[in-house]
Parts: sequence; C-alpha cells; structure tokens
Amino acid sequence: MTAQHIATSTTTINAPTGRVWSVLTDPDAIKEFLEGKAGATRLTLSQDNNASAEDAEHSNGMWDSLVASVKAIAERG
Repeated sequence: MTAQHIATSTTTINAPTGRVWSVLTDPDAIKEFLEGKAGATRLTLSQDNNASAEDAEHSNGMWDSLVASVKAIAERG
C-alpha cells in the first residue's frame, strides 16, 4: 500500500468571502500572487498524490507562500 503524502496550507483572511474570491479569480491579482509582484474567510488548499513526504513538504511550502500572498492582497482591500 502506498502512503498518501498530502500538502495543506490554511489561513484566516480578514476580508469577506467575496473579496477573497475576487482575488482568486481576478487576472491581475492572480498574476500578482503567482508571480509575487506586488468579516473573515478561511482558505485551505490541499494537494494529494505527492510521491514522498519530502515532496509533500516542498508543496506545503509553496502553498503556504501562495496562501500568504492571497491573504495580503485580499486584506489590503
């Protein structure tokens, strides 16, 4: 049996769900949080099927960075 290695990143964003959705779907905001240019909603991203614990740890770091960027963009209004 193969072990499942899952990377998960969660944060609470001090912005309404609509604002977070806007950040996640707006092309300019997506470019910003993917490229790093520039009430509360809970955002969790998970990635399964990592080949190893090391791969899951690497993915987790990448997701943490992306989630932090979404949070920063959404909270600045």
